[in-house]
Amino acid sequence: LYTFQIFFDFSGYSDVAIGLGRLYGITLPENFDRPYLQRNIQQFWQRWHITLSTWFRIYYFIPATRFFITRERRLPQPIIVFIVQLSTMVLIGLWHGITLNFLLWGLWHGAGLFSHKMLADNSRQWTKRVNARVWSRRLLYSASVFTTFHFVTLGWVFFALPEAGDSISMMMRLIGMG
Repeated sequence: LYTFQIFFDFSGYSDVAIGLGRLYGITLPENFDRPYLQRNIQQFWQRWHITLSTWFRIYYFIPATRFFITRERRLPQPIIVFIVQLSTMVLIGLWHGITLNFLLWGLWHGAGLFSHKMLADNSRQWTKRVNARVWSRRLLYSASVFTTFHFVTLGWVFFALPEAGDSISMMMRLIGMG
């Protein structure tokens, strides 16, 4: 239920701001667009807090990626992706507050984005075969939305609990290890 509470809180205050802006003739962008119905964590972040994630993509992610790519001693692409995705999400986490929980939340999402990127890059042929049939495409879509939703939901543990130790303990219990 916390998953929906946090969505309704964030989306609600954005909708209030959009409505107030319209009253004064100011058009503000939509900030949440069905994020929990997305197939992967990358699509989730393209639909969740759109203005914040876009700002970080434009002003941090792209310049940081460019910095690593243009170095004379260039790192392997997976290392660059890992560093930049993880650091971007850690910064977004710390934007919410300078606490260990928000740092862990950023690490959680950074690791999720990196894992998704590696999985997507290495399963393109398989995905094409699965998407060739309607029933398997629908099954893959449903499983993907289910998995993404639960990954994001688990990450909200770091938002919900005040102490990092409590968050880690709860996370371990939720995945059956505590």
